[in-house]
Amino acid sequence: YAAQLISNMRMHVCVGMVCLGGMMYHPCTSACGRTCQSISSGEVCDGDCAEGCSCTEGTFYDHLSLNSKCIISQSCNF
Repeated sequence: YAAQLISNMRMHVCVGMVCLGGMMYHPCTSACGRTCQSISSGEVCDGDCAEGCSCTEGTFYDHLSLNSKCIISQSCNF
């Protein structure tokens, strides 16, 4: 019962989470992250997930740009 209560409380608290740079909140997003760096390094993700913000499908986070935002993979600077 306590785990369900914490889960419900967390859901209500995180509804107000603000995601920047074109990211969206997901209760279970890839723990690896979708970044331009992960594309170039060939990072292999084990499938674990974590609560937080991530780029939408088809976009990757570019932390090297001045605006740090989600962009299409073709715009990543490798």
